[in-house]
Amino acid sequence: GFISIDIDKRDKWNNVTYASYVDYDNGKKISVMKWDPIKGWIDVGTAVGNGVYSSLKIDKNGVPFNAFQDMGKGNKATLMKFD
Repeated sequence: GFISIDIDKRDKWNNVTYASYVDYDNGKKISVMKWDPIKGWIDVGTAVGNGVYSSLKIDKNGVPFNAFQDMGKGNKATLMKFD
């Protein structure tokens, strides 16, 4: 559960799909991945936190941002930016 998907549409021929999700098999860490047509799903950064309610957005420059409720930090909101 708790999957969020967004698409980097800057290049109309090569849209990149990103997904964030709660990885229950990895201690409920938040993982972000992107789709590569050759390699399949690849990790973006490192899985972090102990989260729920992940929300992923790609900004106009193609930078992914992911917000989630981090149960390991007193249920506070956490925002991650990926380069």
